[in-house]
Amino acid sequence: MTISSPAAIMSTGPGECRLLLPKIIRTMNIERKDSEYESTFLIMDELVSQNVTSLTDELAQFIRNDTRDAIIDLSYVRKIDSVSIATLIRIKNSLAEKGRSMHLVNPNETVLRVLELSGLEKFLLE
Repeated sequence: MTISSPAAIMSTGPGECRLLLPKIIRTMNIERKDSEYESTFLIMDELVSQNVTSLTDELAQFIRNDTRDAIIDLSYVRKIDSVSIATLIRIKNSLAEKGRSMHLVNPNETVLRVLELSGLEKFLLE
């Protein structure tokens, strides 16, 4: 599913206009598998700002309504951006506040390199 708003033209001053392009939001394909003590979320798409809202919504509901720890399986993730990394940090911190944990597993070389460059690989992969 793709949600987008129509393009618009905004006046930025006398005789000046700027074209505002639509913001595209894509839903993310996430599979969830529950065990006794943890839930695994298998992300089947790129983990980028255009679709990270799906993960945020899914895990916010999980944090509110469940008591298990979270495993985020990145086996199929080929791309990750800074917005998504920030989202993962917020999710990990929200779970920690409730005495729970979140672990990232199975990152490919590209995703691992992005996490290393951000200095967050140990924090997110521990």
